[in-house]
Amino acid sequence: MYQYEKRLDCRSLGKEIKRRRKSKGWTQEHLAQLVDLIPCSIMYIENRGQHTSLNAFYKIVTLHKLVPCPGPYAADCH
Repeated sequence: MYQYEKRLDCRSLGKEIKRRRKSKGWTQEHLAQLVDLIPCSIMYIENRGQHTSLNAFYKIVTLHKLVPCPGPYAADCH
């Protein structure tokens, strides 16, 4: 990573994933099965904004029909 490169803050994305998962009535275990992760990984993504593999990220975003932020950093999203 470059010295001045900002790291993407995934906490707001994790909160949105959690909100959407709950609105569908899914448990963390169910979502984990759908995206080939363990439930603990889903918890870390939702509550800590932990980064995940691109493959898992794509599956989660596709399942929840999330639209990416137009800005390069989460702080740019309103």
